[in-house]
Amino acid sequence: MPDTQHTAAEAAELHHRELALFLAVHHDRSPGVFWPEHEHPAYRPAASADQLDLLAVCLGRLTGYAVRTVRGTVAGDSVRYAPVDSHVMVHQTVGVGEWYVSGAGPAAPVALQCRLRAGEVLYIPPRCAWRADLSPTSRHLLSYLGPDAGSGPIDASTEDF
Repeated sequence: MPDTQHTAAEAAELHHRELALFLAVHHDRSPGVFWPEHEHPAYRPAASADQLDLLAVCLGRLTGYAVRTVRGTVAGDSVRYAPVDSHVMVHQTVGVGEWYVSGAGPAAPVALQCRLRAGEVLYIPPRCAWRADLSPTSRHLLSYLGPDAGSGPIDASTEDF
């Protein structure tokens, strides 16, 4: 969602204020979807490594956690992620993805199923498993907030969800 009335730095700051309110509701409680009014520069498809680093620094300052932001897997795939001890923010930058988040525990039911479109953010609490079915044009970022540096995808053929 382009923000044409603010500089990139102002839009990023406004985005983080919105995100703080969202996290106040969902933090450590339940997965949730965030539809920001203001765009962070790192959410653009061609965001630079410096912009991803800025996103991580700003999220760290906002939450008090160590943060690592990485690009997600390639588009058009189904991908599964193992539970981690970190909070995870999925930032859909291009296209769409069907996202499924399960509760903690190996036999936990799906706690949230949603379709993320470009500009939307999904919060995943610690110790939840999650997977996505991505469109051919889909791109996303993963921000890990907390003790884990981040976990890569796990083999979808060997894990049940």
